[in-house]
Amino acid sequence: MSSMEGRWILVDVIPNNELSLLAVGNVHHGGAKFGRRQLSRPARLLLFEPFKAALRAGPADFSGAVRLDGQDWDVITKAIRSPSSGQIVAFRGIYTHRGTAIPEPQVVGAWEWEIESRENPVPTRIHWDDWMDVIYEIDPALKRRRQSDPGQWANELVVSSYRGKLTKMAADWIRESNFERNLVVYDIVTRYGTNDPGQKKLQMSSRLFSEGGNQDEKLSYKGITYEFAGQPFVSEPAIETILPEDVARVSFELSTDRVLFCCDADQQRAFMKSPSWADFGLPRDDDSGLDELVHPDDLLTLETYLSRVRMNTAPKKGVTVRFRTLWDRWRRFNVTAGTLNPARNGGRYLLCRLSPL
Repeated sequence: MSSMEGRWILVDVIPNNELSLLAVGNVHHGGAKFGRRQLSRPARLLLFEPFKAALRAGPADFSGAVRLDGQDWDVITKAIRSPSSGQIVAFRGIYTHRGTAIPEPQVVGAWEWEIESRENPVPTRIHWDDWMDVIYEIDPALKRRRQSDPGQWANELVVSSYRGKLTKMAADWIRESNFERNLVVYDIVTRYGTNDPGQKKLQMSSRLFSEGGNQDEKLSYKGITYEFAGQPFVSEPAIETILPEDVARVSFELSTDRVLFCCDADQQRAFMKSPSWADFGLPRDDDSGLDELVHPDDLLTLETYLSRVRMNTAPKKGVTVRFRTLWDRWRRFNVTAGTLNPARNGGRYLLCRLSPL
């Protein structure tokens, strides 16, 4: 994650009042997880904690000096609210060493759609804040007409190649009652109606809301928009950051031609076995001692190999070991292993792979 000190950060609010990182300065982060474990101590205490407090107790924008761990900081935190309901949809903030020049923040606009119904998922009214006028470079005199005519935004201000795709995606999310956050990059027309129109590439972060918290109540669609200088992409509904535990789970589930399990090398126990464990006739116990699973004549071979894995001196080809089956017979497997987070636990926990021979 990019260094945050001295750079404006932009985060949006996703379901369950969690936060995700959209940008650090001019570097886009595509909705990466923004939580305590991902942050340095200054970023956590000067930005993350105030953001979370505002979600619990209401907006409390701040601009001033803060002393933390013997250092003086200039801090600015600001909630971005939807223009009609006033709901917090995003935050931005910055912290710098006291007296350091603070750069100008990126312009971020907030908007809100009132939705007719799930069955007819069209906006009946669009609300923009003043920053949206700045982004689109629109004459303020057009503001009232624009807000009262929802079709005008798509028909006049979205580049034609994006118009159909964007409106269809929004309609699908509303019709399917998808309350996840969505990220979309698209092109718009600026200075519409003048003799000098232009184009910009924007990114919107948006999601569906039910007024009052009941998903059967009136719906609205809220979000933020800002200029996007990176590569265009769409983050499809429900796809957030890819977590290591998700990768491990899917890897286990896809291991149909071999067996995966975790091993506590200190206790000599096998646990967290892949679903394919039973497919190869191995005992189904969730937690098993290696001496219960491995042929007595092969146990020392396996223990020696696992010890060498912990010391990073094991042969890459692994070792051949016989494992007990449900029918009290022995089946030969090639065993290979790797350490899980050796810096934290000294290589005590291993991921082992059994390939049938």
